[in-house]
Amino acid sequence: MKKSLVSLSSVLENLFKKKSSHFSEIYFLFQLKQVWNQIVGNKISKLAVPNQFKNNNLFLNLPDSTHLQEMHFAKEALREKINKRFPSAKIKKIILTVKNSSQSY
Repeated sequence: MKKSLVSLSSVLENLFKKKSSHFSEIYFLFQLKQVWNQIVGNKISKLAVPNQFKNNNLFLNLPDSTHLQEMHFAKEALREKINKRFPSAKIKKIILTVKNSSQSY
């Protein structure tokens, strides 16, 4: 029986495309970070940093609770904007966290 060779890039691409794959979540986060400034603008991109995407929830780190409160009012519009750019991500919720803190909203 002869085995056929498959390129590493095609194997990785298949892993990244599987919706239930942990790799697809990591890949989406990588893609989002590449265009983060374009999507949210300079002001927000300097404050809010996407740090995790899990179960269709996007986690953003913020420097302090003041900025967290500001972002709380903008997060739904931001979610819609990201979903428009990445329809396959289907972000259900944006969860805001303060760096080096256990707070999340």
